[in-house]
Amino acid sequence: MFKRKKRERKFYFYSSLISIALPIFLLILEYFIYEDSTNLDSGFRAFFITFMWILLVLAIFRTLYNYKKLKEISNKQNNNKQN
Repeated sequence: MFKRKKRERKFYFYSSLISIALPIFLLILEYFIYEDSTNLDSGFRAFFITFMWILLVLAIFRTLYNYKKLKEISNKQNNNKQN
């Protein structure tokens, strides 16, 4: 039971980390790739940047949700230790 909880905590931590790091990485990569962009791909660039910002906001909400789940797991674990 304890290993499952530990695995579950790792899952929430790493999924939060990846979901925040990926959009940031892609936004930085996009900046360097499209530094010398033309007017032809400005529409795609605007869409891509907007989409990445939306993903970043969703990732922050997911991280807050995962943090809440981790607190619940910790509280359950503390309650089991006290009983």
